[in-house]
Amino acid sequence: MPIIVGHLAENIINITDAIFVGKLGEQPLGAVGFGSLYYYTFVLLALGLSTGVQIVIGRRNGEKHYAAIGPIVDNAIYSFIGIGIALFILLQLVTPFLIHAIISSQNISNLALTYVNTRSYGILFVCVIFVMRAFYIGIGQTKVIIYITIGSALINIFFNQALIFGHLGFQPMGIRGSATASVIAEGCAAIGYFVYAFYKSGNRIYELFRFRKPDSGITWHVLGVGAPIMLQRWISISSWLVFFIFIEKMGERALSVSALMKSIYVVMMIPVWGISSATNSLVSNAMGAGRIEDIKGIATKSIFLSFAIIFIIVQANIFFPVAFLSVFNNNPGLVHDAIGPLRMITAGLLIFSVSGVIYDTVTGTGSTRISLYIELITLVIYFTYIALVGIFFPGSITIFWASEIVYMGTMGLLGFLYLRTGKWKKVRV
Repeated sequence: MPIIVGHLAENIINITDAIFVGKLGEQPLGAVGFGSLYYYTFVLLALGLSTGVQIVIGRRNGEKHYAAIGPIVDNAIYSFIGIGIALFILLQLVTPFLIHAIISSQNISNLALTYVNTRSYGILFVCVIFVMRAFYIGIGQTKVIIYITIGSALINIFFNQALIFGHLGFQPMGIRGSATASVIAEGCAAIGYFVYAFYKSGNRIYELFRFRKPDSGITWHVLGVGAPIMLQRWISISSWLVFFIFIEKMGERALSVSALMKSIYVVMMIPVWGISSATNSLVSNAMGAGRIEDIKGIATKSIFLSFAIIFIIVQANIFFPVAFLSVFNNNPGLVHDAIGPLRMITAGLLIFSVSGVIYDTVTGTGSTRISLYIELITLVIYFTYIALVGIFFPGSITIFWASEIVYMGTMGLLGFLYLRTGKWKKVRV
């Protein structure tokens, strides 16, 4: 539950951006939707590695090798600072060329470029946040995630209102103000995690922040576990970027509708992400403690809980779609066009509530290469579907969004088939 609440507060940043920027018009809304997705194709390189850190920490915690966790965190901080600097430089250098090459609308591409350039200044903060979250999820102390992310979400809301429209003495910055608000919120979150870690007395057994000499053995070990997840996450989010490139070719209205769908979809995924992340940590801890027989029960109960929560949440999507969509945007035409895609993401969410937990059960066992293979096979099927839709139904945004059903269903089926083999029981981390 703390992970769910933390994810919810964190993603309020994204949906807050969409709500506030939506008041500026359809072009800014589409630009922020595309720009944030582009930005996260870079961020998820770090997120994938942080999942590897989480798995290793969870395994050491299960083995009760607490003093080994501090060096893992220290080396992760060294690595992630380097990754953050490299990603910032890469974003600054390649974004102007890629954005203008990808987006056909000059106005939207200029707005998206403004958003990404400003947002990139927060990527180092995000990398630090990923390391600290991996630590707290790995050791099962997740309540701090609630405090930090709710605080950062409130900071983001405040600065969105102040900077976008020029309230409280600030100059109106428009779309740049939205990105600046996110950077400020992320910086505050990174500082909050460090302060909490320093003053939490119970953390002393982990020997955190001794900042020992970098240990290449630890770094390569974490990379060995996390690199497949990093590649998987990057490929996964890149598939969404390709999806949005197809959508952008359909016109500004289709892009605005899809930006709205992405914001809603991501927020409604949060319970599954929280339960899946907890499942990942529980499985990793159980493997470390030698309790292989507990894994099936952990996965089964997590799947049941995940499906039950999502089933309740999507009732508003099913029975009151217009009222639900109007909460996020008051444009009647846009709301009407979004009803079909909303139905598709509702079906996708129900499938994801099962497949997401199955997938994180696979990664929690340490079978990260298998999770990468599952992602690659899934994406081949996913891109085949999108290509066929682009050929035979080029103007149907609803059928395009049905690709989420294909993606989630394939991922869950492949993960289930692997778990049935039992080969994961022999994986060592």
